[in-house]
Amino acid sequence: MFSRAGVHEESIATEELDSVWTELGSLQHNFDPLLERRVETIRNVVESYIAIVTKKFRDQIPKTITALVINRIRAFINGELLRALIIEGETVMKQSPEETERREKLFRTYNSVKEALKIIGEVNDETMKTLNSFVKNHSKKATAVNSKINLF
Repeated sequence: MFSRAGVHEESIATEELDSVWTELGSLQHNFDPLLERRVETIRNVVESYIAIVTKKFRDQIPKTITALVINRIRAFINGELLRALIIEGETVMKQSPEETERREKLFRTYNSVKEALKIIGEVNDETMKTLNSFVKNHSKKATAVNSKINLF
């Protein structure tokens, strides 16, 4: 998978480790069985550790390279590219006459709607005041008429 980047399945560390284990294996025949089990346990632990480290490197190297590329691109955008845009900004960022006219038309429409809502609110307030005063006056007259009716 990473052979183009110089990473091969058979790594140098694994080959060296195998040669060390082979040398130890030839020496093991002279030792007692308990020592052989300990050496085998240590061998398994070391191989497991190397497998974990190898996997971690294979996982982290592409992520690190990506992070470095992104950081350099960010620095380029914030530095040189932004400076170039500011220098050419007057021509690049200028609005077209059609867009300016459209924006002004929308702004006028917005102000008209805002004024219409204000007028509608005022009319609503006046209507509610008139209605409340009408209800109060007629409720007093209705109370007076009901009290006269109840007298009979």
